[in-house]
Amino acid sequence: MKTFVLEGTCTALSSISHNGGEKNGTIVQLRREKFVQPKGNVVEIPIISGNSIRGKLRDLAAIDILTKNDGVKVEVDADTFNLLFSGGSLESTGGKNLDIEKVRQMRKDIPIISVLGCSVGNVIVPGKVDIGKLIPICKETLHLIPEKFHGTEEIKTIWDYCQVEMNTRKDDTKDENKRDFIKKEDLTDELRGGQMMYHMETLVSGTRFYWKVCLRDTTDIETGAFLSILQSWASQSSQVGGNGRVGHGRLKVDLSETSVVDSEMKFENSDFVTYIDKATEAKKDVTDYFEKGVSKTLFE
Repeated sequence: MKTFVLEGTCTALSSISHNGGEKNGTIVQLRREKFVQPKGNVVEIPIISGNSIRGKLRDLAAIDILTKNDGVKVEVDADTFNLLFSGGSLESTGGKNLDIEKVRQMRKDIPIISVLGCSVGNVIVPGKVDIGKLIPICKETLHLIPEKFHGTEEIKTIWDYCQVEMNTRKDDTKDENKRDFIKKEDLTDELRGGQMMYHMETLVSGTRFYWKVCLRDTTDIETGAFLSILQSWASQSSQVGGNGRVGHGRLKVDLSETSVVDSEMKFENSDFVTYIDKATEAKKDVTDYFEKGVSKTLFE
């Protein structure tokens, strides 16, 4: 087993929205975290959470697990759905005990679950990957980022990389070209939503981030399974944050241990190609785990 540190930079190919539920008036703000500055003062900086990226990787892994080689999608119970797409949750199991050997076998048969980890019943099955946060490379964070990732361009304050975008939603019932498609008796005031305008704070296209991922003590097959999911994510323009439906969140990712990771990504390092090949060859049809529900299977 080996440990890999994948470290590099990401560049926003489109503006990025990633809110934390905070509003400044009518503007939805970017998610912020506090950073201590060299002189000791504290500044709040917009940042992309590692949990956001981990969630997108887990969703892709779940879809891959539940899609058979012939393309048929497997339906599972709510408990299993939650485990695969959200990582599961802790709950009381009464006097039942987890069958450790079955868990070990599941980790072997479904290596991406072994990498990402999960919770089953009252037990946390630890993962093997640490997904770092996307930290903007700016004046306020530069002292915390390895110098080799600073780049050669002028480093600006984080607030030069932020903007407020406006979006609108129009009232289609007022469009004369569309009114013929709705029943006249239904054309009521309640139906008319009215013109709506909303604003959101975003990080601008071209913003650069520092990113670090650590794979800890993974087998070759586990390493390949994770890289395969990372590659799938890259084929979708490495989308992060919200509002991908309107063009936000596209990334280009450069990891120093690999070639450029983007929509045209290829792992040129022969070792990484070998790991992906091993994971592909070892992939099994694991849908038997989910016929009775994963909790029932692992606690029997």
